[in-house]
Amino acid sequence: LWAFALLWALNAFFQGWGSPVCARLLTAWYSRTERGGWWALWNTAHNVGGALIPMVVGAAALHYGWRAGMTIAGCLAILAGLYLCWR
Repeated sequence: LWAFALLWALNAFFQGWGSPVCARLLTAWYSRTERGGWWALWNTAHNVGGALIPMVVGAAALHYGWRAGMTIAGCLAILAGLYLCWR
């Protein structure tokens, strides 16, 4: 249980670094007229991802086991990261 709590705290610590950086990038990359739309898209992505991933992982875990659910979630995150880096 202590290892889970430690990993959860580290996850929260490192995820907390993302929001200020994204906010700074959005203000630097886009003009005032474009910024609202991109800001809305960025905030919507959190909610859509938070809604879809439990369904995807739940279905995968139900049909293929919990390890497959975790593997699929990790692979989706890696693929999304690669797409965003090299698009």
